[in-house]
Amino acid sequence: MNAYLEKAGLLGTVAGPELLLSDIITQALARLQNRRTPMKLAANILTIDSLRQADPVIVSLGNHQGIIQSMLDYDYLLGRSIPSVKAIVAGGRRTTRFFFGHQEIALPMYPSVADLPPALRQSTNLVLNVGSGRRVVESTAAAWQSCQT
Repeated sequence: MNAYLEKAGLLGTVAGPELLLSDIITQALARLQNRRTPMKLAANILTIDSLRQADPVIVSLGNHQGIIQSMLDYDYLLGRSIPSVKAIVAGGRRTTRFFFGHQEIALPMYPSVADLPPALRQSTNLVLNVGSGRRVVESTAAAWQSCQT
């Protein structure tokens, strides 16, 4: 995966099961610092205030309900009024239900990255691939290819 990212000229990190989801999110949000929203870093640790100011727009490649629900819970606990996960790329359904605070929400599902609405494709600044280890390279490569066309 690292070789593919380097060949494609992308900045990315491959995280295995030993890395906690909160660490992955923190690293991804830190990368946004240079691209979108100014955030304050204190000794390489994001503060709660800087996380609240961040404006992530996340598309999930794959539907791992536990991970996505954890991200929605995290958004709610940060006091966000809308969830940062905007869509899921996975086959099967048109929507899938989650909880955001005390409300039940339906996140749209799309069969491929190419099927995402253009406005969402343009505003997305984080992609989370929750696929299994044997499929992550293939699904990431396919998503990248569809974004290039």
